Amino acid sequence: MACKQIRTNGTWEYVFKKAGLLEKPIHMTFVSEQGGDEYAQRLEALLDRGIIPSEHQPEGRILTINSLDREYQREAHPSAKDVAALRVIVRTHGDWPLARITAGWVDNWISEMKRVEQLAPATIRARVGALARCTDWGMRKGYVQFPDHPLRSLPDGYAQYTKPDAALAGGGRVDVERDRRLERGEYERILAVIQEGRLPRARTDLPYSPALECIFMRR
Repeated sequence: MACKQIRTNGTWEYVFKKAGLLEKPIHMTFVSEQGGDEYAQRLEALLDRGIIPSEHQPEGRILTINSLDREYQREAHPSAKDVAALRVIVRTHGDWPLARITAGWVDNWISEMKRVEQLAPATIRARVGALARCTDWGMRKGYVQFPDHPLRSLPDGYAQYTKPDAALAGGGRVDVERDRRLERGEYERILAVIQEGRLPRARTDLPYSPALECIFMRR
């Protein structure tokens, strides 16, 4: 339990200590004892789980996108697609402080991907999604706190180019739809491969062939 005492001006001072976790005690002042007790309860619950919130971490700890990404990849094992997207984000924005990831910053970042990099909407969604999942993990771990997660409150169609985007980018980008009907004999050849349970060119076995066959025949 944190040590607390009332000061001469009527405020309450709290001191938090955690050997082996905190490099030095955390000193905090609250207007009311109730507010201090409530905060102390939340903070101590995190400290008991070995988590130091970002606002109490010293320099060199998880304070930037780069440091969060490094810890995320070490502990969470993200998908290869997310790893590739995060690699690009870290290269261009890795030094950005987590505490300064706001709705305005996210909007500017998306505009930059459209107007400067001229990325396709699918690529923009991939990068935003990768950083959103990274920061989701950071929030669960207590490394970052977002009152309103700016990467999760984006409107539908945020990755599509508006007229100003297209004008500044020298032309807009759109999602490429892939839609093709099977040609004669393709259905039978695909079904035969599924039933055999092996991809000939890749020399790879197909897992759960009966389930794949059921899914394919129902489409």
